[in-house]
Order: sequence, then structure tokens, then C-alpha cells
Amino acid sequence: MIRTFTTFFLLFTFLFIHTAQAQVQPPNSPYMEGYLKWDEGNYIGAIEDFLEILNGPDADLYFDDIAKLTGEIYEVDEISEDGRSPVFSPDNTHFMWNYLTGDGPVMKIGKITESGVEAVHTVEGSDLQFSPNGRHAIFFGTEATQKLEQLQSELSEAFNARDRAAINRLRGEMQYEALLNTSLYVFDLQSGSTEKLDTGNLLVRTPSFDENGTIWFAGSDPNQPDRSDIYTLNLTDGSLNQITTDPGFYDAPMAVPGSDRVIFNTYSSSPFPSPADSERNSYDIENGIVLFSQDQGEIQKWNGQAPILSKNGNRLAFLTSQDDVTAIHSVNLNDSSLEAVEFVSSTDPIQNPELSPDGSKLAYMLREEISWDLHMVHTSDGSHEKFSYDIQHELFPHFLNDEKVLGMMGESRHRRSHIYDVNTKDFYRLFHNNSIRTVSMENDWEPSPDGTKLLVVAQRGGDTIAPEQGVYLVRIGDKISKQTLIDRLEANLRSEQELLAKAEKMFEPIHDSVKDLTEQINLTRIYHYQKDLYDFGSKHISQPGNQKAIDYIYETLESFGYEPELQWFNPSGDI
Repeated sequence: MIRTFTTFFLLFTFLFIHTAQAQVQPPNSPYMEGYLKWDEGNYIGAIEDFLEILNGPDADLYFDDIAKLTGEIYEVDEISEDGRSPVFSPDNTHFMWNYLTGDGPVMKIGKITESGVEAVHTVEGSDLQFSPNGRHAIFFGTEATQKLEQLQSELSEAFNARDRAAINRLRGEMQYEALLNTSLYVFDLQSGSTEKLDTGNLLVRTPSFDENGTIWFAGSDPNQPDRSDIYTLNLTDGSLNQITTDPGFYDAPMAVPGSDRVIFNTYSSSPFPSPADSERNSYDIENGIVLFSQDQGEIQKWNGQAPILSKNGNRLAFLTSQDDVTAIHSVNLNDSSLEAVEFVSSTDPIQNPELSPDGSKLAYMLREEISWDLHMVHTSDGSHEKFSYDIQHELFPHFLNDEKVLGMMGESRHRRSHIYDVNTKDFYRLFHNNSIRTVSMENDWEPSPDGTKLLVVAQRGGDTIAPEQGVYLVRIGDKISKQTLIDRLEANLRSEQELLAKAEKMFEPIHDSVKDLTEQINLTRIYHYQKDLYDFGSKHISQPGNQKAIDYIYETLESFGYEPELQWFNPSGDI
């Protein structure tokens, strides 16, 4: 997509983007002068301006803006040089990450202290979850059987032979064999002891805790492949109870906070893997969501998928899909009618609905044309508003509290976390590597339940080739000191000065000839080329402006004396 920029529009865009990330600054403020230099790539001049501000009487006035522009504003602890899939405990004290050793799944458990973080336990297993009181954790452990090793060897051979049918078959067999030999364990965070939980002969998936510390999970008897059920397991006495009794496939229980109710999914076919060459059982029903009470049984059922709950338990939201329309429905769980109200409906893709802790707001991703943006619905009256406007993708909203949303910006290979204020629409970057010429690619995020901390998995050094991804803890609200910011800027200033001196020495032999060529560039002509392209309308491949732009660029390059060629490709999708 090509856009035309006039001087006025450039100024307007700058003011909008700048004020959207920080407080409004007058055009002649010391910070604004430094920002303009930074924006044009004059980093040495910008840093010198910023250091002068920080060492002067207006340091506090411009501290936040300078910190956000040049790197991080909050303190960051490095947890691990390599890790994945971090998880916080509900009491905001402990956290877990998968530590990649190459010898099997290993999980590290850390504890947050006032002075930093400390690693306290190492657990072999996967999918760890903490109990609400922070005393226990549950996880899956899989026994490495001889059959699993044989299947893994056969799968490697299938990959080497590029035998797709064998790969798919062996993957399915491995999933089922692994599940047969997977058990649920409980880990004591104080003593460090591990105990295998007795779930009978059930295959187990999607366990979760309720507020009382009881474990809910989906279980399936291998001898009854035509059903799966919801079970509870009491950690105190070890009692196991089957909750659902009607035939069907049930999965993913979520306890509704502040009540005895639970939400879970129903499916037309089993969510569990099946034995090789077995027929897959199914029911002629739509996928649904069930509200269940331990006292009353099934209270309500809605057709839909991907249910989410507000933190206070007063509201449910879920997605529906019919033909080419995706919709988000929401239910006030305190209303006796339990009516599912459609808040959003679109033929454009919709993903990742997210409720604020008090249930008053519903955020979601909407992709109109080529870019994902963040939108929000006020659940009290159904009013809509958009709260992200960047040209890049803005994704995966998560409410840190009722007024602040964590979102991700950018393509998958270089996403960065931002905090958005849903009232003012201000936003700012949260994590960085504090250098000028490299970015920090973020790949995974886990906010603490109270919204005051964030675990980030990132390639902080800017190396997208290296397989290592570090784990970092961002202490949201704990600002870096002024001296830390000054040290950062002084280090970057030295680096930029050294880089400039090296570049000038390398460039000196061709300086005059390059200068002669660049002086021939005419900004007015460039503007008119852009204006002509803009006037063709959308350049999307499905629009007439696309072919007009092709012809225009071809003919213009030809007029310069070049011999352009048209290269064709097969677009994806339904184009």
C-alpha cells in the first residue's frame, strides 16, 4: 500500500503518533527537538539533547518520554538465557518456565522477591499449573516406554524419507501412546516433594484449579472411546468424582470465580487422540459451551467455542462461526435469563476475545483488509470503539486491569509488547534491549494475575538466527532510575560516535561521487510520483488500482531508460 505525505500530513501524523505514546509536548520543547533528531536518524544529536535535559532542571518533566523512546522504562530481570512457555502463580509470587536442556521436558520454578528473583525448584514434566494458595502445583509426567522410543525412531525415518502419510500416522500413534503413559502429578512448593495423583485408568487433559484448590479435568476411559467426561479430584483426600453423566464429549473445565459453577466445552467428536486405525466416534451436534452447577447440574448451554471468563466471574464471552460470519457473544452470569447477547459480528476475521477483570469491557482482534487492530465493546450498553491505530498488526489483547490492556505489535518475527490505555488511547512499548540499532524480538508473554509484572520470552540481543530465547521479568510500574537512563544514553552515545567515525573513514573514497548523485534527487518529483499512485485508489491485487499502478510504474521506469519486466505469481486464498 502506497501513501502520499504532504508537509502538513507529516506534521499531523507525527503529533498523533507522538502524543499517542507519551504526554503532549509543545513543538518547541527541548524533548521535541531531540525527538525530531531521533526520528530522522541523528541519534548522536538526539542523545546529546536528552542528556542535557536529564542533567538539567526539567529532568523529571521529560524522563518518561526519553526512557520510552530510547528503551525500557521499567526494571527488567533476566530469568534464563533460554526458555519457553512461562506461567505465573495465582498469588503473583511464583512463576515457571520450560528450560530447554535437550534431555527431556524440564521446568524451572522461580520466586519473586523485592530484590530480584531466585530459582527454587526444578521439575521434570510439562504443563505445570499453580494452585490458588500458592502451596502446590500440578503437572503432567510421561513415562518413556520402549514403544514410544520405537515410534520416535520410525517418525525420524519417515521425516528423512519425506513420507507424509507415514509422518501423519506415526504422529497420531505417538500422541495416543504418550497419553496412555502420561499421569498427573502434584508438587509441593515448600518441601519440593512430588506425588503421583490417582486418576484410575483415565486419560487426562486440560486440568485446572477452582478457588478451593480442587482440580477439574477432562477424562476419557480408553475402553469407552465414545465419550469423555468432566471429573474433579480433591487434593486433600484424593477423592475422584465424575461430574458429567450424559453421553457426549466434554473438555476444558473452567471454574467460575465466586460460585460453585463451572464452564466447559462440548464437542461432536472426541478431543482425545485415538488408537491407530480406529474409527472416530462422533455425535450429530454442534460444538457448545455448558454452564454447570455442582448442586443443580447443567444450567444452560450455548452453541459456540473458545469461552472466556471475567476475573470476577460475572461475565462469559465466546465465539461463534456460521458460514462466513464470525461473532462474539457475551452472557451476564448474574442475570437469571443467561441470555447470550451478540456484541460483535463480521465477515472479517475476529480472534482472541478478552474480558476486563470486572467484565465491563470486551477487547478483541479484528482484521479489516490486511492489518489486525484492537477493538473494544462496553458490555453495559454495547457501544464500540477502536483503541489501536498503528499501521502494523496489533494483536492478543490482555487486560492488566480494568483500564490497561497489554497488546502485541508487529509481525510474528519481530513483535513487541505495548501497554494501551483504553480511555485515553495512549500506548507505549514495554520491553526492549536498550540499544539503538537492534530490536528485541518477543515470542511469548505471560502477565501476572494482578497485572503488575510480565514474563517475556525474547531474543533480546536481536539475533533472529540463534535458537536461544531468553526469559525476562518486567516489573510494570517499577521505573528505572535516572542514573540508569543516563548510563544507557551515554553508552549508546559512545557506540554511535564510534560507528560514525568508522563509517566516515570507509565512505571517504566515494564521498564526492555519491554527493553528486544525491544532489540530483528532486523531492517534488518524488511527491508527484507518490500522488499519482495514491490517486489510483487501493493497490490491493483484487482492486483496479493494482493494474493501474503496475502500468504506471512500468512505463515510468521505462522512461528513465530501464528495461523493466513483469513478474507473475500465484496469490494465496480466493483471489
